[in-house]
Amino acid sequence: MAIICWGNLAKAANDTLKIEQSIMGYVETHDENPNAHMGEDYALGAHRLATMLDHSPYSVFNRFLYPQSRSYKAVVDPAGNGDVVDIQAGIDYVNSIGGGVVFIKAGTYNLTDVLTLYSNIELEGEGPGLTILNFTGAAKNIQIVGEVRTPILDTYGIPQNSKTVTGVNSDFLTSVFPGDWMILYTAWYKIASVDSDTELTLEDTYRGPTLILQEDPGIVVFKENVALRNFTVQGANNGNYITSSGVYSTYAAFLNIENVITRDNESYGFCLDYNWQGSCKNTQGIGNGFSGFQDSNCRGFSYEGCLAYGNEDDGFMLQTGSAVPAAITDCDSIMNGQHGFNVNFGHKYSLKGCNAYRNQVDGFRLYGGSFVKILGCHSEKNEEVGIDIEGGASPATFSVIVGNTVVNNTVDSIRDNGTNSIVEHNQES
Repeated sequence: MAIICWGNLAKAANDTLKIEQSIMGYVETHDENPNAHMGEDYALGAHRLATMLDHSPYSVFNRFLYPQSRSYKAVVDPAGNGDVVDIQAGIDYVNSIGGGVVFIKAGTYNLTDVLTLYSNIELEGEGPGLTILNFTGAAKNIQIVGEVRTPILDTYGIPQNSKTVTGVNSDFLTSVFPGDWMILYTAWYKIASVDSDTELTLEDTYRGPTLILQEDPGIVVFKENVALRNFTVQGANNGNYITSSGVYSTYAAFLNIENVITRDNESYGFCLDYNWQGSCKNTQGIGNGFSGFQDSNCRGFSYEGCLAYGNEDDGFMLQTGSAVPAAITDCDSIMNGQHGFNVNFGHKYSLKGCNAYRNQVDGFRLYGGSFVKILGCHSEKNEEVGIDIEGGASPATFSVIVGNTVVNNTVDSIRDNGTNSIVEHNQES
């Protein structure tokens, strides 16, 4: 039988549990022995083990002995040269030790079920052209899903510049706990403590106007501080828009996505619902069945340097948010089947330096929202209008369209049927 040796420790190669126990024993003995560097064989062996393990980020055994010393808390390698070969197993392990980075080595991973992420998990590949997550057949997608609480209908309120929310009904705070989040006016606030049946305290001071409401309070458990980096997601094809989007996130706070490509998914590339803050940077949605980026009811979620290309619906669908200012900066929307950027009942979005090119309908469309800014953008050769501020029963209001270049669009350059728009200093042809 093959033998594995570390220092003066020898065990059978298939005797994994005993190897781990023996390593732990040697290291503990080393730590406790005042003569560890004085020539005793077992102490020197333990020292060599500790040094090797401390300096080997891919070591399987370091995972057990020094999990917090590693920059990567779990390494996924289909060839078996990491901690696990299964991505979900790596995620679950890192979640069990409180979070950290799950590093996915290069390769194409043919996945047959959903990848579920938890708070404080960072999923990182070696690059979108190297680490490819391929969902096959009836497989699902990547999901980051928080929980909606069900508190009791009540009259409740909070004064301006206060941290105390007070209700009337003694069952007001049933199933509400510290660490949950509550929506007040336009922003989410984290709950620091539940002080009685009718009163809770927020972590941060409420800055909106004085509120007195009679409704179900919006209280959720966010998935917090999740990050996705440096890989491709493709092939999600499960029959509904949630499980057929490459990445689906709902009720997540401080989600950060960087250098990720979603392509050839049946539904959206990125389907982001009810997220609080967070960002997409240098990220691409390519050739998806719906929009490249679907942003619905998110607040304060930003996009920078992103690309939507060749999707069958809109490039970017910005819907029903943001209420809290959110920036879409230096993003490109090219050759999509509907609008380049579709702000549909969106509020306080600011699009700066973006480019809409050769989309099948409008380059930029504003419908039913308010206080949307399009500043220094470029809209060219779209099949209908370069920038379309729609009116009718739900006009866009208080739109600001300044300093844009709008050229060679088929129907019109800028069409303003909105209310109280500011349209000036644009170059049109």
